[in-house]
Amino acid sequence: MVEYCSKTFVQLGQCAVVIRNYSQSLEPSLQFLLRDLKSEKSRTEIEFTIDDGKTDAKEYVIKRGDSFPHRAKTAGEVCTYLIGEIIYHLIDKNEKDLLLHAACLTYNGMGLLLPGVSGAGKSTITAWLLENGFGYLTDEIVSVNLGTWLTEGLARPLNIKLLGMEAIRNAKIGKLENATILDSSISHLVEHRAFNPHFVRETTHIKVIVFPRYSATKDFSLTEISSAKVTLLLMQAFVNARNHAEHGFHDISKFARSVKGLELTYSNFDELAALKQKLLEMMTDQRFKKPTS
Repeated sequence: MVEYCSKTFVQLGQCAVVIRNYSQSLEPSLQFLLRDLKSEKSRTEIEFTIDDGKTDAKEYVIKRGDSFPHRAKTAGEVCTYLIGEIIYHLIDKNEKDLLLHAACLTYNGMGLLLPGVSGAGKSTITAWLLENGFGYLTDEIVSVNLGTWLTEGLARPLNIKLLGMEAIRNAKIGKLENATILDSSISHLVEHRAFNPHFVRETTHIKVIVFPRYSATKDFSLTEISSAKVTLLLMQAFVNARNHAEHGFHDISKFARSVKGLELTYSNFDELAALKQKLLEMMTDQRFKKPTS
């Protein structure tokens, strides 16, 4: 009997990992997770293996190289853990590109960046913007090429925390109703193709950066900010800064000068209509020129 095994490469910028799966029952969930992350790159720094546990209790075992195995009970838990590990290792060895913890969308051929820490509302705003005509690159991490400023995203499913999912459902986002959703104990992995069925991986030039902050007690505000403040806020989202000379501050500053910056505070989805109107104005402005190196 031939042992089942699938192999998938995932790449972001200059780095790649490989995932070998020996569990046939898990394959549909992995394909859901990795469908739009696949790469043809064969030179990898890290290898993950996944197999069914050998105990009587149903479980999956995930190993990274020779590391101590991680065990998970459900496909959702496997995928949530695995995507976190993949992202970490794509970041760890990357010394060439600017990697930013941010969602990234497109409109009118130009890019919108939404940097922020976990809990800032990146994924929920991303879902709302996708419902309202924007295209998807990622809700988690982008790679900005230092030579061209071209930006690519890690196109995983939307990773929406439990409270965020409750907010999205209360907002009655229609396209969510037909989305494939993989649940875990801490979040939901939501099919981004439910919003963009004709999704194609692409790169973009960033035109606008919005720094979101969700607050149930603060009034709505949307404020344009200076390049200097964009630089300082981007440094907080710059996840491979330690791999760059002088922590990449000069490069981040140069990138910040090529974009428009906004700070957003919001408490509910009804307030985001003003954000959409402002973004459409900025992202259709014909005076904008693509940044150069």
